[in-house]
Amino acid sequence: PLPYIEKQVMTDLMHQRREASLDDYYEDLLTQYDVEYR
Repeated sequence: PLPYIEKQVMTDLMHQRREASLDDYYEDLLTQYDVEYR
């Protein structure tokens, strides 16, 4: 689990990017987790 501050930053980033390409953002995030947790 991420530290609270990191979670907060991520939430802020998600809000910022909501109008941008959300699909790309989540895809990147999933890829990142894929790499980290395999």
